[in-house]
Amino acid sequence: KSIDNFRNSSDVTLPFAVQEEKKGSIIMTNVDPALLKPKVHGAIFDMDGTLLDTEELSRLAIDGVVRQFGKEFTMAMHKTILGRPAVEWTSMAIAAAGLSEEAITPEELFKQWEKSMRDMSDRVEELPGGLEVLTALHERGIPIALATSNSRSVVEAKIKHHPKLFSFFSTIVCGDDPAVKRGKPAPDIFRTAGQRLFGLKEGEDGEKPPHCIVFEDSVNGYTAANAADMHSIAIPDVRIHTDEAQRSELFGDADEVITSLTQFQIDNYDWQLQRNQSSPTF
Repeated sequence: KSIDNFRNSSDVTLPFAVQEEKKGSIIMTNVDPALLKPKVHGAIFDMDGTLLDTEELSRLAIDGVVRQFGKEFTMAMHKTILGRPAVEWTSMAIAAAGLSEEAITPEELFKQWEKSMRDMSDRVEELPGGLEVLTALHERGIPIALATSNSRSVVEAKIKHHPKLFSFFSTIVCGDDPAVKRGKPAPDIFRTAGQRLFGLKEGEDGEKPPHCIVFEDSVNGYTAANAADMHSIAIPDVRIHTDEAQRSELFGDADEVITSLTQFQIDNYDWQLQRNQSSPTF
């Protein structure tokens, strides 16, 4: 973020000891590191690829559909649709597999994919660090939301197999929620999650939610978090984004990049609000 944005931001406590500004950098002396902690009020998590290890299963589900037509759906193809809403990724997947929408419609692809994902929900494993981070946030009374492009039915199937993980969310916003007019990389889903998390008026013309941390594994996801004016933490899957230089370029606009939730440091932030958590609500 630019030096002017940093200076003017109300989400960072700017110290007085700014010694020099040069080539977009701020050089500071005699600064208490605590003063530079981002001010945040809550945490919002993506689901697939962030908390749950689902991307390979999702690819297999799409691959199973297109193989009916003698095609395949590779991980390279799957990378292009990560974080996209169903209305977009279904058409993209059909085209990437070399099919036409006359052969299979986006609606039919989604229907078959959704059934496969529900059927495979018992095979989904939790990614390292997720439960520990959620527990630490909950113990401090930090409001926590889930914002996923998945449909409600897919999320409900996953809740059955991971009840403890999902018990930490007081708000869950799904991709088929009527309030989410546009999918990621638009800010709608994170703005809605933030508004519900703090009981604010919803919608694009609603109240701006307090500054939250957003955990995301996709480019579209962290871009949506940035667009919602939230603090984006990108967690790219190194099994998918194998090239380090390319990974750095793709995720370079995130506020932070870590390779696992096990690297998240809760004390690096100035938490502004506490409130009791409740059972998940859609």
